[in-house]
Amino acid sequence: MDAENSNKALNKDELKNKSSSYQSETEASKEKSATEEVSQILTTFSASVSDFGTASKSFEMTSSTHNVIKSHTENMLADEQTDQGCHEHSSPPISSSSSSSSDEDEDESEAESSELDEEECNRRRSQCIGEMTTIEKQFMDIRDQLYRERHTQITKKLNEVNSGTAPEYLQQVQALEKSKQIRLQVSDLQRRLRVESLQTVLEADKKANTQHLNNEKKMLTEQIQSEFDEKIHRLEEDRNNVDLSTELFAIEDFDIKMGKKLKRKEESEQVFSFGPTKRRKKPVTVTGPYIVYMLKDADIVDDWTAIKMALSMSQRHKNTSKGFKKRLPCRYEDGKLIYAGKHFQQGQLVAIKNGDTTTRGTIVGISHSDVLVKQTNGTKSKLHFHQLQRGKYSLQHR
Repeated sequence: MDAENSNKALNKDELKNKSSSYQSETEASKEKSATEEVSQILTTFSASVSDFGTASKSFEMTSSTHNVIKSHTENMLADEQTDQGCHEHSSPPISSSSSSSSDEDEDESEAESSELDEEECNRRRSQCIGEMTTIEKQFMDIRDQLYRERHTQITKKLNEVNSGTAPEYLQQVQALEKSKQIRLQVSDLQRRLRVESLQTVLEADKKANTQHLNNEKKMLTEQIQSEFDEKIHRLEEDRNNVDLSTELFAIEDFDIKMGKKLKRKEESEQVFSFGPTKRRKKPVTVTGPYIVYMLKDADIVDDWTAIKMALSMSQRHKNTSKGFKKRLPCRYEDGKLIYAGKHFQQGQLVAIKNGDTTTRGTIVGISHSDVLVKQTNGTKSKLHFHQLQRGKYSLQHR
């Protein structure tokens, strides 16, 4: 019995030693892993705190580290409880010969081991809680320090911006000044070019207006001259008609007067003569055919007027043929100009001849009485049909 009791005691001592060594190893490994994780978190947290540009991220990391530490401690406590239960159930079996006598000893050893485990758990719990409080305190201190440093940095930047000495503000101001100078140069160049273009347009308009005025003056003088020529011709015709009528009336008056004188003379001769006497007519010697027309005086006057008018018209045609050239045919038909047997239409290139000078241009418009031509220098000229007919201007294809 003594040998059995001694064996039991040895087995209990071995079990206690093994369980204590196992617990110490697991606790050491857990403490080591916890300390490594805490140190790693603190290093990452301190590195994140050193970077002021990532302040918001560091706040998120600190809250996440706090949650990680808390969950890690809870996991450690749960693992210790599970390890204790496993050690209680994994004790080596005792021989069947000493089972009946060692029940009380096992109960006592289990009670002692449970008391030790509870004390150890309480100690570990208090230790973890202390570590967690220290970590929380460090976290709060680092957070407050980060807030203060970030606040001071932001206020400093704000003061620099308000005073106009911030490097970011100065760089943007320099870029704005550079863009301002470039825009001013571009606007100045645009203004110069626009002024030059307006000056050229103004000069071209002046030249076109002066040339148009000269052309209109020429056309007006020619039109007035042609009207006066027609009036002069009409006056000449009227004068010729009046001369004919006055001559005829003078001839009639002369005949009437001569007839009256002859009658008076015959009457006087009859009065002073003794008895009626008849005058003898002289015999008329006629050589060749002799035709006597018994016409009235009114018919003779009409014939004489027609002959004089025909002679005056022929004389006038001779004068006009000497003074004016032959007119060329010029007419408007279906939106086209038919001039000297040639067809001209809008948009066609033509050459205008005025004596020895030749001007090139493009037909812009055609109407029933004139043609509008745009010259190569930008001026527009209007050519009337009567100018083309009289040969003052002539159109040719190019």
